Amino acid sequence: MEVCKIIIDECGQKRIYQSFFGILGRRLCSLYAKYIKCFEKAFQDQYEIVHHLENDKLKNVSKFFADLLITNSIRWSVCIYF
Repeated sequence: MEVCKIIIDECGQKRIYQSFFGILGRRLCSLYAKYIKCFEKAFQDQYEIVHHLENDKLKNVSKFFADLLITNSIRWSVCIYF
């Protein structure tokens, strides 16, 4: 889904992490189950290209996914494959 990619890209473009993105991701996951799968797929995609990310984007995207994982918005099983 394009919405997930847009949220992650916007989150990564900020100079510092803004919790708004975590709240938005959590809310989407709680309202629509399709976003859970979307963010889980996005997690896997981002993990594969992590070595290409700039420092600020890496920090922001990792904080975003940490927020989703800690609040159980996405399943922890996304980490098993790595």
